[in-house]
Amino acid sequence: MSGVQTGRFVIRNAQLEAIEQGTERELHQEIVSHLRLTNTEGVKKLDDQELERRVRIGVKRARERGMIAPGVLTLYCSLLIDISPTFDSYEPVAKLLAETERSADENMLLLSERMTAEQWVEVKNAADPVYWESV
Repeated sequence: MSGVQTGRFVIRNAQLEAIEQGTERELHQEIVSHLRLTNTEGVKKLDDQELERRVRIGVKRARERGMIAPGVLTLYCSLLIDISPTFDSYEPVAKLLAETERSADENMLLLSERMTAEQWVEVKNAADPVYWESV
């Protein structure tokens, strides 16, 4: 029997995984709800199932980059859906996100200060129109 023992109770690995999965689903739903409230053009055109799929992909990608704060994960998903699914590969964005002097969350939040409106337009115009069909 493997798991975590806390006093008189043993929490098995399967139980821990179930708790983590439930928490992750709740996070995804919170992000979806927030995105629906913002009601941007990118979100409006998606049905619930597709929006949830894109949020799952976005959260996974953001976490792979080291982001953890729910607000930052929401911002990452928003940019992924509304600007470009590959916004983070645009050179100025990629450079900032790769900086190690700050946390990944802090780097993500700095995008609004470091990126110009013209750069965001460039990112949006370079978006791959079939990206979502390939993932």
